[in-house]
Amino acid sequence: VVSILGLALVTAKSCYRCCHRRQQAHRVQEPIALIVPCYLPNEAEIIIETLEHLLTRLELVDALDIYLVYNTPHDMPAEEAELHALAAAQQTEGRRLFVQRAHGSMSKAENLNHVIPQITANFIAIYDADHHPDPQSLSLAIACLEDRGVDCVQGSTYIREGKCLPRTMVHAEFF
Repeated sequence: VVSILGLALVTAKSCYRCCHRRQQAHRVQEPIALIVPCYLPNEAEIIIETLEHLLTRLELVDALDIYLVYNTPHDMPAEEAELHALAAAQQTEGRRLFVQRAHGSMSKAENLNHVIPQITANFIAIYDADHHPDPQSLSLAIACLEDRGVDCVQGSTYIREGKCLPRTMVHAEFF
């Protein structure tokens, strides 16, 4: 009985927080930096689609700099040219794409260490090369950071679809 009551409480609290967060989405005017570390041979086929998603689909963010930082064991002229062409193309107002190769890098951590010192934005998000976040997710994340007065969060699991109880169980596990 206690377990069921506990689960019901967690479910109710989680559903309330989820609904409440949706109402907190607001326009973010402060610059935000997104970092997308990438191992180019493995993620060459998906990275353009991800970058286009980040450049065009994120809502309520006025100033967004996206840093693609990649490592590769060998030159990939066609892929690298396509990435640099996307960076040079006209973007939506307030959006910029920077493409950097982390020469000598052998890992995601080295890619991050290469680019983070160059960033001056107060908010930095790190997305995987296959991440296609919901349109308001970045604005909601910034709102949560500001509301709770925290400086850093690390990853989470978010299930977009499905029954409320399984989603709540995952939410209770990770949040």
